[in-house]
Amino acid sequence: MKKLTHPLTILFITSIVCFFLGIPVNSYAQFLSNKALYTKGYKSYIANDWIYASVFLYAYIQRKPKEFLDHKFRKEVIHAYDHCIDQLMKQNQDYKKFEAMPEIHNNDGESGVTQESGTKAPVLRDPSLIPADIQQKANTDNTATTPKTIIKKF
Repeated sequence: MKKLTHPLTILFITSIVCFFLGIPVNSYAQFLSNKALYTKGYKSYIANDWIYASVFLYAYIQRKPKEFLDHKFRKEVIHAYDHCIDQLMKQNQDYKKFEAMPEIHNNDGESGVTQESGTKAPVLRDPSLIPADIQQKANTDNTATTPKTIIKKF
């Protein structure tokens, strides 16, 4: 099976998943600061909530924050985002396999399907561990975009 890794394909899949789940992340992410986007992405990532993590990390990556001056940090975030997409694709494949299987039950009458992904998630740095010098530069350059700050800019 061909692996769908083209950036537009990944964006499309993430958008469709968010649409069907009713996640208003596109408009919500526009009003968050870079730090808030990363923090929400990090919290979702460590909770293995791949949908939210992929959306928040993608929004963070698209902003090209000053923290990306640290190439190691940039690589961490991109690998974490790729891992989220891989997990979503794997869950989709597992779901399709599960649909094709006859129903199997344990002695307790519960379904015999597990949630294990089989691959270890790449490390994603806690927001408090972002290098202080880079974070300080980013904090002086990036302000939260809220309706009030948009109006003030005009």
